[in-house]
Amino acid sequence: NTILNHYHGQTAATYDSLKSDLYTTPIFWSTQNNKTNIRYAGYTRDPENVIIHGDLDDEFKFVAYYIVDGFVRAVAQSKYEPLTSEVAEVFYYKKNIRKEDVENDIYGYRKYLDFKTKRPE
Repeated sequence: NTILNHYHGQTAATYDSLKSDLYTTPIFWSTQNNKTNIRYAGYTRDPENVIIHGDLDDEFKFVAYYIVDGFVRAVAQSKYEPLTSEVAEVFYYKKNIRKEDVENDIYGYRKYLDFKTKRPE
């Protein structure tokens, strides 16, 4: 019985139809001074442009979209959860968020999600 199970497992491992490519969205988070959380999703080496919404000075509540070739390739945020997770989901499903989507609307990426989320007040 053990030999038969081993044979079945070995046979299944050789079929290409059972193999799949691994695709993930990089996510990083950090806590600074035990009070400020920064969350990052995506990857870009040299962004052409960074669109920033929010306050980087006093409240440190912001969203930064990193743009390459007219598309969002990464996002960083502080105090705007669940924004990073939502953008990571869009990236995971290989949908492209256009620069125009987020230039004037911090939540412009949500049209690419399959569910509707209420905007925080």
